[in-house]
Amino acid sequence: MDPTSQLLAQLKDVHSPQAIGSWPPAIGWILLSLIVVLGLSALILFTFRWYKNNAWRRAALKEFKQLKSVYQQAPSPNGLATINALLKRGLASLKHDNTLLATNGKIWEEFLREPKDLLQKQDIELLCYSHYQAECSPLDANALLRIEKWIKRIKA
Repeated sequence: MDPTSQLLAQLKDVHSPQAIGSWPPAIGWILLSLIVVLGLSALILFTFRWYKNNAWRRAALKEFKQLKSVYQQAPSPNGLATINALLKRGLASLKHDNTLLATNGKIWEEFLREPKDLLQKQDIELLCYSHYQAECSPLDANALLRIEKWIKRIKA
């Protein structure tokens, strides 16, 4: 045998390289995955906190709708006092301060004035003082809508 044929017999076919695997991913994909997971976790956490912190608002609006229908059928100082107590409970829940339940007079007026220009002066006076009287002028439908907006918009 000839030495060149021996050398040629030792040669092997050309083969393609192995396919590039998908694992481990590049550092960019790892960082992107981490950012997405952290972002979704933060979004879920903040959404849960927001939902939990506004539970009082949903309960107050539900109760106010019931009180509003009862009050519209038969306006009375007692109904006005009940609406006023609901507003105080809502504010106390929002600010985590039970001493607000006992507020009245000028201090309660100041709380009702925030947010600005939502409740009118006569609404505030009816809520602050009229429920102490035997007879009082009733809240009209627009005033009840403004009170509902107050519950929706009050901030800590």
